[in-house]
Amino acid sequence: MRELSDLSGRFVQSLSLGLSNTELAEQFLSVSQEAMRGAALLEFLREADRQRQENQTLMQISMNLSSAAGIENVLRTILESLRKVVDFSAGGIFVFNRELGQIEIDMLEGYEGIARDKIYGKFEEGVKIGQGVTGSVIQTGQAIYVPDVRRDSRYIPLRDSTLSEIAVPIVIADEVIGAFNLESDHLDAFDKRDLSLLRTFANHAAAALERARTDRLRQHAKRMEDEFALAHRIQESFLPRSLPDFAPYDLGGMNIPSSE
Repeated sequence: MRELSDLSGRFVQSLSLGLSNTELAEQFLSVSQEAMRGAALLEFLREADRQRQENQTLMQISMNLSSAAGIENVLRTILESLRKVVDFSAGGIFVFNRELGQIEIDMLEGYEGIARDKIYGKFEEGVKIGQGVTGSVIQTGQAIYVPDVRRDSRYIPLRDSTLSEIAVPIVIADEVIGAFNLESDHLDAFDKRDLSLLRTFANHAAAALERARTDRLRQHAKRMEDEFALAHRIQESFLPRSLPDFAPYDLGGMNIPSSE
C-alpha cells in the first residue's frame, strides 16, 4: 500500500506538471491491479471467516437444542451467540400470550440499569399486539427494519441510546407466537445479511419455545395421570374389602368407572 501511495503521488504530480510518463503510468496501473487483487482476496478471507463463525455458532445452538438444557439457558445462549455474528446493542425474545392478549418478555440481552427497569415496567403495564415494532411484527407476521427510530412512530422509546431497530416473527406451524427484536445505538446499523441471520436465529428460538411447550404439555398430562390415579385409589377406598355373609342370599358387586 505504501508503494501504491508513493506511485500515486508521483503520477498525480507528473500529470499536474503536464508531463507524460508512460513507464510510471504502467507501473502505477500494475501496482493498482495487484492491490485490488489483494483487497479482493482479503475480503474473500474475511467473508470465509464470517461464514465459519456463523456455521460454528449455529451448530452450537443446534447442539444445545438437542440437549437436556433448560429453555431459559437455551434462549440465553441463542441471544449471546447471535451477538457473535450480528453487531447489536440490545435484543430480546418476546412471546404473545393469547390468554391475556398481550406480549411478554421471554429473554433480554443488553438492557441494563434504567433501560432494563423501563422495558420490564412497560411490559408489566401491558403491550398489546400491534403496539410498537415488536407488536406490529407479531400482528402482521412480517419482518420490520427501522433505520432511524426517531422517524418511526411505532418505536416505543425504552432505551434512550437506540437509533435503529430490526425485528422478525417467531413462527411455529404457521402461527406467529412472538418476535425476535434487536436494537442498535447506530443509525441504519443492520443489513440484509443481518436480517437473514436474525430469521435463522428466530427459527432456532421457535424450536426452543416449541420444545418448552411440548414439555409443558407432557408435564400437564403427567399431572393429570397422577390425579386420575389418586382419584381411582380414593374411590376404591370407599368400596368394602369383603362382601358380608347374608344367607340365604349371595351378594356380589361391580364398580365400573365412567371414564379414566
